[in-house]
This record gives sequence, structure tokens and C-alpha cells, in this order.
Amino acid sequence: MRKRIQSGVAVFFVLAAALLGLGPAYQAGKPLQLAPKSCQYLYGTSATSGFTQVITGEQPATGTFSQQVNIPVSDQQTTRNIQFTLVWASNPGAMSIQIQDADQDVAANYVSVVSPGTSTPITITSAAQAPGSGNYIARVELNPWQGNFARLYVATQPANAVNMTALVCR
Repeated sequence: MRKRIQSGVAVFFVLAAALLGLGPAYQAGKPLQLAPKSCQYLYGTSATSGFTQVITGEQPATGTFSQQVNIPVSDQQTTRNIQFTLVWASNPGAMSIQIQDADQDVAANYVSVVSPGTSTPITITSAAQAPGSGNYIARVELNPWQGNFARLYVATQPANAVNMTALVCR
């Protein structure tokens, strides 16, 4: 019963934030778990149609953060490699989306992940059109992942009003 109530509350906050055009609100409660060989949506609202999960994209605004995920170390996977895949149905235009990590799930502890040997944040600034699908996709693979938690920070929203989904996998 408790899990059902927590899920309902999380859905309420995601829907309320989407109606306000803010994308998912930072979840102060328990973050999503990213177990080995699994994926979680950081942006994209989920609904069920029969036995099919339907993911609807969102338009995150400048200065907002995605849902955060916990990336635990396990006996089966002692190193943590993660991939971020952002997808738009048409050209999103210029943008600035940064990947952030933290050791503790406290909003003030998240920092933008930097390219090795530099102080430059890893930033997604464009997306390439995928052959055949028409979708525009940006993908970043981080090996190894160092933080215990991850999220996306929209420093500058996409120039074109196109819905986006963001998936993180390990």
C-alpha cells in the first residue's frame, strides 16, 4: 500500500510540473534505482495502455533538473558504466544540457561532470538525425561512472519546442 501511495504522489508531482512547463520536479524523496542492466527515464512521462508502456516526451525549461537516479555498486557489477540517450521527434536546435553527479542525494551536492583532464562540463549541445527513424538523438557513454547519483541539468532549453525523452542505462 505504501509503495502505491508513493508512486501516486510521484506521478502527481511529475504531472503538476509538466502542466507548469517545468519538467519533472526534483524528487526530495527516494530517487529511482538504476540496477545493473536496467534503464530509467529521466525525462518522459509514462502511461500504460493495456500491456504496453507509453512514454510521452517533455519540454524541459531552462534552469530545471531531471529526475535523479541512484547508481549503486553491486556484487554483480562493481564498476558503474552508464549511458544517457536523449531523443527528439524533430530537430531540437541548439541547447545546453549537462550531466550531473553527486555522492549524496542532496540538491546542493550535484555538480556537472567534466571531461577528463579539463574543467569543461560534459554538455549536450545538439542532436544528430538517426538514419531511417527521423528522430534526433544525442548519446553520451561514461565509463567508469564515479558518483552515487545522477541527473540532467538543462542550462539552456532546446531552441525549438520539441518534446524530449531522456533515458539512462547501465
